[in-house]
Amino acid sequence: MPEAIEVTNMRKNKDNREYVLNVVKQNGKLLEFASDVLKDDEEIAKEAVHNNAEALEFVSDRLKGNREIVYDSVSRIRMDVLLCKNKFAFG
Repeated sequence: MPEAIEVTNMRKNKDNREYVLNVVKQNGKLLEFASDVLKDDEEIAKEAVHNNAEALEFVSDRLKGNREIVYDSVSRIRMDVLLCKNKFAFG
């Protein structure tokens, strides 16, 4: 199966900070395909996790120790679970 165009473009631009920052604002999980240097960029990591809590998986090990980034991820996951739970309980 061919690779999604977003993934292909991210791979091509994985070292371009401005490009990566703009992309992860729209789809945080694409951080997976950014360069290791940009996975360790605090602003990019925050934006990625803010967009998609699961992006925490792709943040550098150093930034996984950043309370603000981890808290944002955990809070978003908790909100998603609560929203899902409420949807099925009342919907």
